[in-house]
Amino acid sequence: MIKILMFDMNSILGSGIQAIINLEFDMEVIGDYKDKAELVNAIKENIPDILLVNTTFTNNEDFSAINWIKKGYPSIKIIFMMSKSNEDIFLRGIHIGVDGFLLYESEPSYLIESMRNIFKEEMVLSGKIAKLLIGSMISEEKKELLVRLREKEFHLTARESDLVYLIYKGFGNAEIANVLKLSDKTIRDYVSKLYKKLGIYSRKEVFHLLEQLMLEENVSGVKVLR
Repeated sequence: MIKILMFDMNSILGSGIQAIINLEFDMEVIGDYKDKAELVNAIKENIPDILLVNTTFTNNEDFSAINWIKKGYPSIKIIFMMSKSNEDIFLRGIHIGVDGFLLYESEPSYLIESMRNIFKEEMVLSGKIAKLLIGSMISEEKKELLVRLREKEFHLTARESDLVYLIYKGFGNAEIANVLKLSDKTIRDYVSKLYKKLGIYSRKEVFHLLEQLMLEENVSGVKVLR
């Protein structure tokens, strides 16, 4: 039986999802908590297989609590339920190590099958969130970073451009592998080639270079802030 705990899902949508889950022969919702302390205590008493998180009103304290849960109980699969595609929530979730991102508007059969797949160690993104991810790879911030690199005579391939932007955003190799859907080894190879092209062989120094580039004044005299 797949045990599912819900966080801040006490809404019409959350109740609907709970009812759908409880109809399945291999799934069971064991609780729904709005208070972070109660959620943590519930996990300590009965470790769930999946934690469903409503991200509609998630704040910094909620993210910190979820991060603590993921680090303390890495076996728990965390799924962010989203009312709409949101790049900031997606990127923060990736940092935490969230295992899946699903939209409330998804068909019930898709939600159930996605939970089973996530339980089986697969990473799942709803279609619209996958499109958001692709869109985030061509964000204004990324364009600005690449322009500044070209000004310094660093000319990168499309894949290296994705990679350097994610490094700038603070992603580790494993997180980058998740985002780009590539193996850890492939990411390590790309990172090595990128370091060689930049003439720097320390991730800390690469990040420092990128940060300094983005802090430089542009032609209009306005600083670019992260």
